[in-house]
This record gives sequence, C-alpha cells and structure tokens, in this order.
Amino acid sequence: MAVAAQMSPVDGGPLPSDESCFLDDRGFRWAVYTAPVGTEAHLPSDFEVGDDVWVRLGRNCGCHGSVDAVHPGSTAEIGMSKAMSPEVGGASHGVGKEAAPGSEAASPQRRRLRVDGKGRSRSDVTVRVGEDTEVQCGFERLTHLLPVTAQAACVAIVADTLGYRQLARCQVTAQDRVVEIGSSTGLCTTILHAQASSVIGFDLSLAQLDEARQAFPEVRFEFLNIFEEPDRLRDMPEASGCTVAFLDIGGDREISQVVHAIELLRRHCLPSLRLLVVKSEELHAAAVAWASEVWLKAGGARKLKAPDAFMQPWAHLRVPTAPRPRGEQLCVQDSPTLPRGAGSALQHKKKRALCGRARAAAAASAAGSLSIPLGTLEACLPCCCTHHSGFHCVDLGSVFGEVACCLILDENDHPLVRSHKVVCVFGTHALASRLARAAEQQVPVFLGRGGARAAPYEFWGSFCAQGVLSDNCPLYCDASVQALRSDWEMRLRRRTDDLDIRLLQLHCTCSEGEALRAKCSCGDGGPDEGPDAAVRLTFPPRHHAEATSPEAWVEVLRQRRTAAAAAAA
Repeated sequence: MAVAAQMSPVDGGPLPSDESCFLDDRGFRWAVYTAPVGTEAHLPSDFEVGDDVWVRLGRNCGCHGSVDAVHPGSTAEIGMSKAMSPEVGGASHGVGKEAAPGSEAASPQRRRLRVDGKGRSRSDVTVRVGEDTEVQCGFERLTHLLPVTAQAACVAIVADTLGYRQLARCQVTAQDRVVEIGSSTGLCTTILHAQASSVIGFDLSLAQLDEARQAFPEVRFEFLNIFEEPDRLRDMPEASGCTVAFLDIGGDREISQVVHAIELLRRHCLPSLRLLVVKSEELHAAAVAWASEVWLKAGGARKLKAPDAFMQPWAHLRVPTAPRPRGEQLCVQDSPTLPRGAGSALQHKKKRALCGRARAAAAASAAGSLSIPLGTLEACLPCCCTHHSGFHCVDLGSVFGEVACCLILDENDHPLVRSHKVVCVFGTHALASRLARAAEQQVPVFLGRGGARAAPYEFWGSFCAQGVLSDNCPLYCDASVQALRSDWEMRLRRRTDDLDIRLLQLHCTCSEGEALRAKCSCGDGGPDEGPDAAVRLTFPPRHHAEATSPEAWVEVLRQRRTAAAAAAA
C-alpha cells in the first residue's frame, strides 16, 4: 500500500519523507492510500532508500523498517537463518524458510528473510528491520509510514476495508489514544486496541454494539451518532487527548456526508488529532482523479492547489478512464458525462445513479412536485453545515451568528411535527434554545420517513421557530414522546436531568402559493398576517433545485437573517 500521489505545494521538487502528502489551506495534510492488487500495484519510484515502511509478513502480522535497497524484478533466492529476530517473528507465520548451511545468507552478522507472495518469488526491495535483520519482499507488501512528529495533522483516505485495517496495524503507536467512528462488529477496533494505549469504538447499531461487546469484552464500545451528537463526543474526556481517529461510516456513503464527518472531527470534536484515517470509495476516487488532473494541468511541474477542491461533490468529482498501460498519463473525464468504458463498474453504477437522481429531481420540479431524495437534498447543502435533530445550520460569523439553512426531519423521530408543528430536540435545554435562535428566520422544512439515501422527502413548507416549550407543557406527556424518550435512554444507557428530549415550536410562514401547494398542513390554514409576515415573505423558501451551489445557500441565509432582523426591529 503506497501513497498514490506525492507532490510539493511550493517548489515542485520531491518532498521529504515527513511531507509526502497533499497540503491544504487549513494546515492539514492529505494522504491517499491505494491497496495493492498484485506485484504490479506499485512502481519502483514509489519507494526510495531511507523510506520508513511497514512490511506485511502474514495475514495479521508485520513489522516496521526502513528501505535499504530497491531492486525491482529480482527473483534471487535468499534464505533465512534459523535464529529469527523477535521483532520480525518466526517460521510459525509460514513466511520464510531456513537457509542452507554454508550459504551467504546464513552469515551470523545479518539475518535475512524472504517473503513471497502467493505463487510468486519476488524480491523487489530490501527492508532493514532493527540492527541485524533484513526482509526482502515485493512492493505489494510495503506501506508508507506517516510521520508521528509532523507539525500538521494528516487525513489518510482509503477505499476498502483491507486498506483501512492495514493502516490500523501500521500507523498507530503505543502512545496514541484512538477513537473509531463506525466500529461495526469491532474487528478493526480490536486491532487498534492491540496497538494503542487506549481505544474506544462508537457505532449507531445497537445490535452490532452488543455483538462487539460480547466478542471483545476487553474493548470499550459506545453508542454515538456523530452527526446528531458532535458536542457529546467533544465533551468526553477521551476526546481532549485523542491523537488518532478512524472513520468508517460506510465505504459507499455519499461524499458529502463523509466530508461533513471529517470536518466535524477535525474542526470541532477532536482538537488534538495528528492522524485521521477515512474509508470512503467516492472520496478516494475523487482525490486520486483530482490529483491526476492537477498533475496534467501543471504539465508535470508538481504544483498543487489546496485539496478542498476534491471535497466538493458536485463540481469536482471526476471519473478516471481505464484501463491504461503502465507509465501512461491518466486521462480525466468531467462528470456527469459517462463515456463508455470509462472507470470501474462500481464508478459507473454510482455516477449513473447520481445522474438519474438529478434528472428525476428536475422532472419532479417541472411537474410541480417537491418530493426530493434525501441524499440529493443533503448533498446540495453547504459542506460547513452542522447537523443536530434535523437542523442543518451554518455559522455566518459574528454579525449573523448561527443560521439554520434547512430542516430535514424524520417523522419517526418527530411524531408531533405534522399534528402540532413541534420538533423534538435530543439534548440539553441550551442546545434547544440555540437551535431556536438559529431558526428565527424562515427555514424550508422537508419531511420523510428516513431509510435509504433515495428515500423521498416532501417539501412541507417554510417555517420559523417560536421557542422551546416549557416543561409543564402537556405535549411532553404525549405517548409518542414518552416512547421516543424511552428508546433514546436505552441507546444512551443513562438518564440525566440535563439530557432529555426538548420540544421546539415551529410557526408557519408560508403563503397560499408556496407551501400550501406542497400539501402543507398548517393547522391555521393560511399565511401570516401583519407587516412582520410581509418582511419574512420577501425572500421565498428555496429547495435544492433553486440553489445552484452550496454558496447560493449561504447567500440566501444572509438575506433571510437580514429580513428577520428588520422584522424584529
């Protein structure tokens, strides 16, 4: 496994080993790792003498070392002395054989181990392990090591579970405190537990959490939704000293959600990170294609822009053509064009689905229907959004503050929204008050039943928040709210007076020609009256088809916040 691109952001020269990554304008480095498929997975230029690497000796074992020599294509038979170094392991792994007596390899001054792939006998590179041990193997068994003492934190992107777990074995030190988001059944968390000083795994699935706790009782697993509860993670004692985080919210998750989770972790929840490992097929493909495109535009000059470009899912996602002969340049096609034969079958499937959703949304808008797939709606929101209890908010600075740009509500979590226009906020009273202030201006509200990313969400209308209902409100005693509270407490496994479900009252600001046309059940059945309503209705509600870019959403928010301030004055 090697870094897919190593380019200098300044002078175009080769980077030293502690900076062989992308650099962005926020001070983070980005490393794109590609999992080896066979002996052709790496070129000789991927590794140089002196590189710090991790050598995969067996399925679940390996060792750290430094590249001592590179000799691609060599098939020389090099044996191993009977006395193995403890750092490498013994013949019990089935990865070496004893040298013949009297051979050069049996010299007591240096012990050598040759590691073959399946059905192959390759010795592309020699790795020095410790003072008296060498390992000879193919390029596919090596992984570049990221520096532990680098000044800038690093985000490492992998595409599959194999690469994800391999980085867990080789990039974590005994001094690291690790958090894994998306621990699933705990297999990778257990690998991290064997490497780090402490580790905690978080997941959404109660069934998988129970399975992981039963299988690995020595490892700590907790329930957490990173999108709904970023503040709870930030306030944990483990977050303040966390140095490494692993993020796996589904390798096939849409790129916008993965980027949102990355931003929450590195900018909000874990301030002491030195390394964030992310598993995402789409983000990995976009980063590799983006790097190739920058390389072609620069004419091989190795000049690099900030990698925020490949974090924009709609404008910068590229599909590389394939196959290509070794050594040839990578040709890039702009999305949403899908040339025949371009990219892998998985990339084809995802891009066709993306184009199909866009066409369906456009056709629905033309027909007057405002039912929108959940994934399409979320992907069009600004990347800097924070998400809690269905409120998607953007911080517009000291002048405007935090502003809600959209409410995407799952009716299973908000049972009173249609009947009473009341939203359930999962958290403290201070959080509910903050969300109420963020939604003081009119906000588009979408209702749906959750589920898959293609689940339809109905544009319900435009609303503003009136405030948090008092504790003596009879709606807190509603059976649906009580059932929701019991389920939430079971997932949290605790009950505190401060942490509870708060009810936030919404108020309809729609006109007859806007949300009522979209089946808005307003209760009072009509638009607001008075001058305040006229000011609020100056800027009509927007849905995703009317926002040409995430920046357009931010501009709409500024206009709405200004209108709300004028109405209050």
